Amino acid sequence: MSDITQGELDKHSLISVSFYQTYTSMKTDEILQKNVKEELRWDPILEACQIGVSVSEGIVTLSGEVDTYQQKMAMEQAAKRVEGVKAVVHEIIIIPIFGFNLWTYK
Repeated sequence: MSDITQGELDKHSLISVSFYQTYTSMKTDEILQKNVKEELRWDPILEACQIGVSVSEGIVTLSGEVDTYQQKMAMEQAAKRVEGVKAVVHEIIIIPIFGFNLWTYK
């Protein structure tokens, strides 16, 4: 039997716990991302939208382009319906179907 001091044992225990917490957090974010994408897929108003979903520590970031404000709000509501989502961040651009863009219009 090896002689392990209490300090060494604590050090190894902390490393294990830290790794476990990081691993489970990462896995949870992956599962949340999958679940949010599935929820968005089921919403008929979002059928043609190109939507990016990323998750970090339970915070969902939605990105992409939509045609209407209603689609933007539907994305947020769909993400909030997923259990485990702490917050939703928008990086969404609304580009109307008819192509008129106030920012480039002169």
